[in-house]
Amino acid sequence: MESHLYEGVEPSDFYNKLENVLSTQTSAFKINIDLGYELVSKTDPDDTRYFYPNLANTHVFNNPIAINSKADFQKKVISEIRSMELADKLNYLSSGYKLKAITAVNIFTYHREHSLGDSEAVIPKIIRKNKHVINFPKTNNKCVFHCIAWHTFQSPKKDPRRIQAQVKEAFKRYCSFKGIKYSLRLFRSFKPIDLLQLDEVEDCFQLGINVYKMDVVMEM
Repeated sequence: MESHLYEGVEPSDFYNKLENVLSTQTSAFKINIDLGYELVSKTDPDDTRYFYPNLANTHVFNNPIAINSKADFQKKVISEIRSMELADKLNYLSSGYKLKAITAVNIFTYHREHSLGDSEAVIPKIIRKNKHVINFPKTNNKCVFHCIAWHTFQSPKKDPRRIQAQVKEAFKRYCSFKGIKYSLRLFRSFKPIDLLQLDEVEDCFQLGINVYKMDVVMEM
């Protein structure tokens, strides 16, 4: 995790600071933003209270936002914040106080360095030969959809080598969930699902996904 704290921020600088941080990212990540602000009493202008940027009470988003492409910068972060009334995101001592100014911003980024479903990855033999592991012959960057298809396809005769129709149906459902128009070309060229996207995959299919990391000596 990285944090980027900016204090003494003018309103006109807020988006510049945010875009500067976003533009330096080179891999998938999640982001949240904490605000530092000053309140002033509605009846006494000398009565002011300052709140330091704190994840516990000044975050902009309820949960960190997953960023998987540069297009997400504008769509999920910049545009979303511009549509907000930031004053409504803050905690107030009482109804007797109002916002004087937002004066600081702390930008948190949570990094992920790799994608799931890489067809070039070599799975250790001890995993491939495990009788409890379903070994799909070829997933073409769609191993997540193969797993979902296998899980949802209720047939006593299902075969991991013959579930392409179910894989496509799972992919179509995901496209519909994301508001993407399905096409065979998209299906064939689709990039691997990233770890950061699993939360929305769970929402789409209404299931829980557990991810484990194992090294060659079987340590998890």
